[in-house]
Amino acid sequence: MVTPEEQGAVQEENFKDDERFWDTMRDLNAASVEEHKSLIASAEAKLKGHESAAADAGEKLETAKNRLQRLQRGESVSGGLGKKLDIVAVMRAVGITPGDLRRMRLYGSLTKTEFESLLEPTRMKRRLEAADRVFDREVRRIIRARR
Repeated sequence: MVTPEEQGAVQEENFKDDERFWDTMRDLNAASVEEHKSLIASAEAKLKGHESAAADAGEKLETAKNRLQRLQRGESVSGGLGKKLDIVAVMRAVGITPGDLRRMRLYGSLTKTEFESLLEPTRMKRRLEAADRVFDREVRRIIRARR
C-alpha cells in the first residue's frame, strides 16, 4: 500500500515536471511571437520600400511613354542619345545582387503552373524544415565554439 507521503512525493515530482515543461513551452512560444513580430516589421519595411520603388518606376514609365509618343509624332525630344540603359547597373543600384538576378531569371523561366507548385503547402513545409535544420546546425556550431 502506498503511503500518503509517497503519494505526495510522486505528485510533487509530477507537478515539478509539468512546471518545467510548461515553463519551456511558454518561453518557446514567447520567442516565436517575438520572431514573428520581427518578420512582420521586416516585411512591412520591405513593403514600403517596394511601394515607393513601384511609384517611382511608374513615374519614369510615364515619362518614357510620353517621350516615345512625342518622338513618334515627329516632335523634337531631348535626351535618348546617350548610352543604352544598363539594366544590370540599375538593378545593382537598387540593391539587387547578381545572385538575385540569376534567381529572377530562373523563376522567370517557370510556367505559371510550375511557379504555383512552389507555393504548395507540402513544398513550403519542406523548405521550412530545411531552414530549421540549417538553423539547428548553426546553433550547434555556436555552442561547440563556446567550449
